Amino acid sequence: MQASNVVQGFRLKKILGWTVGTIAAWAVTKMFDSYYDVSLLSALWNSVLSVGSWLGQSFPIQLWMLAGLTICVLLLLGVGFWTINDANRALEDADKKLNAAYEQIAELKTPALPPLTKEQDKVIAAIAAYDSEGEDCSTRDFPGRIGLTLLEADGAMDVLEARKLISFQYYNAGRFVTLTPAGRAHVLHPDFVIPQLFQSRKR
Repeated sequence: MQASNVVQGFRLKKILGWTVGTIAAWAVTKMFDSYYDVSLLSALWNSVLSVGSWLGQSFPIQLWMLAGLTICVLLLLGVGFWTINDANRALEDADKKLNAAYEQIAELKTPALPPLTKEQDKVIAAIAAYDSEGEDCSTRDFPGRIGLTLLEADGAMDVLEARKLISFQYYNAGRFVTLTPAGRAHVLHPDFVIPQLFQSRKR
């Protein structure tokens, strides 16, 4: 009799538990429906189930091999593109360094010319004075007018000719000198200071 009462009490508790759980589930569902769109969650759940069922299917071994081969090829292509891109950047850096080295070598081969001496400034200023007045500048006439010997003037003219600032012309049994375009640009440059001797007319 006591055992029967125990069994009946257990069944009653079980039924009561199911009833309380059902009521709680219903209450939670109603509360959830009032705040969220159940259709969206249902669609998401259906998608998860579909993916799970698809993954649960059995595929032929050839399909798995094809998928693995495709993944390997894609990985190799990615590594190849990355390697090529890295190599191109390395080549560009090497080209820049090589060009900089060539520029340094060129500068060493052709060092900057030293500035003209006072004698050379006097000579090119005297030639410019003749040219500005449209007169022929004889290499024998002007050295004495600027306080230089023929040897000093010839030495200065050798340097000016080597720098392509002056050119010589030969006619009437004499040698005459005139400015080249580079020589005119030199004397017309704002940094060129005309010696005081040529601030006034040379003759």
